[in-house]
Amino acid sequence: MIMEAFGLDTKLYQIQKTSNLSLDLALEALTLGENIKNDVMVGYSLHIIGFIYALNGEHDTALESAMKGLKYFESLAFQVGIAFILSCIGIDC
Repeated sequence: MIMEAFGLDTKLYQIQKTSNLSLDLALEALTLGENIKNDVMVGYSLHIIGFIYALNGEHDTALESAMKGLKYFESLAFQVGIAFILSCIGIDC
């Protein structure tokens, strides 16, 4: 009742809707990156997917996605991507 009085239920719904759309778009980017064999795009897509999961409180899934992205960047020796993911998951690089 308090949430409704302050409109928080509507705001919560809007945040969840935005989060779902963000995840859908990130998954599309991942698929596109895989289809065109662009490993940098795949790595960044996996990072963004992990970030969205983290925002939703799904920390294990977030870390799993980020670590997959990290493996892509490491296989390319792409230092910017490696640093980006490590800083976002809290590993001191």
